[in-house]
Amino acid sequence: MRITKYILKITFINTLISTLVIMGIVWLSQSFRSIKFILEKGGNIFDFFKLSFLSIPSWLSISLSFGIFFGIFISYTRLENDKEIIVMKSAGLNGMQIAFPGILISFFISVLLFLNLHFLSPMSYTIFKNYQNEIRYRSPEISFNEKTFIDVDKYTTIFFENKSTQNQITNVFVQDRRNIKENIEIFAKEGIFYSKESNIFLVLKEGTKIFSPKNKIPTIIDFEMNTINLQESDKRNKNFEFGVSTAIKSRFVEDKELSFFDLIDKSKLHNEFKNHSKYLAEAHSRNVNSFLPLTFSMIVLSFLLLISNSRKYNILYRVSIFGLIFLTQTILIVFKNLSTKDINFLPFLYLIPISIVISGFLLLQFETFFKNLNFKIWKTNAQ
Repeated sequence: MRITKYILKITFINTLISTLVIMGIVWLSQSFRSIKFILEKGGNIFDFFKLSFLSIPSWLSISLSFGIFFGIFISYTRLENDKEIIVMKSAGLNGMQIAFPGILISFFISVLLFLNLHFLSPMSYTIFKNYQNEIRYRSPEISFNEKTFIDVDKYTTIFFENKSTQNQITNVFVQDRRNIKENIEIFAKEGIFYSKESNIFLVLKEGTKIFSPKNKIPTIIDFEMNTINLQESDKRNKNFEFGVSTAIKSRFVEDKELSFFDLIDKSKLHNEFKNHSKYLAEAHSRNVNSFLPLTFSMIVLSFLLLISNSRKYNILYRVSIFGLIFLTQTILIVFKNLSTKDINFLPFLYLIPISIVISGFLLLQFETFFKNLNFKIWKTNAQ
């Protein structure tokens, strides 16, 4: 039908524009944090754009739901203001036929959001966190001041007299207490810092190393060159030797990185603990959030198409639409938080969007019946 294609076209364009605008706003709000992080860690413009690109699936989780809401609201408000909805109804179209293009697009967006929340977003978030971790430890730096004892960690202390360049120091003293069996003290004329594989190394030249085992005579060794890994892991309970590289730094895996089935499996593993319901709530909330585009569109379409002939309470109805959208989102957040503590609240998480969609469908399908019923109630009250 030509009218359906017409409504479908303007709704799609307005939805696309609304989604891009919301994504732009989210991108700007997140950019300041990303830029600060990258500048602090010595990154470049490529790192910024790559982190932004990897964040797109996470932004879509918010942008798609509200993008379809604003897209349908703008499109059908325009149709109403131009009296096109009145003409369509005069031509014999009912509320469901006029709403069909908006419902079709919102259903497609819901499917897209479902795939994003369950597959694309967890995968991209994992890559995002790994890349962020790589930037964080790509060029590690430790600030050292001249003629000051610096504790690199609990077991390593460094002192030097002068810093000739950013990475080069002279008259260096290092005390290493990481070996539980002995302390090591090093004196050197020169030292050079460099980073490799997320570690900071100090190359010492022309120096003396003093080994001081417990209850034994110290051993003194002169050397031409000696390399120390300043970020060596704690080895007080192991034999320690300078120059041994550390393992790659690990990080905590967040719930956002887990798929729906991973969250279900984790809930089974933690079945006897409190966070059992936490994983279930996170898993099922993704299903509920994928319903939001369809839920929001049914709210907008029900209000606009059922009261399109009314001018008296026009502004009130529009305010009611925004209020109901905000209330729906708030209630879902509340029930999700309640579900993390008590799994018995989980059915209510599904009940809210499903009941809104069904109610909106019935209102549009039986538009004439509800309007006649509303007219009879109004006439009875007037008498």
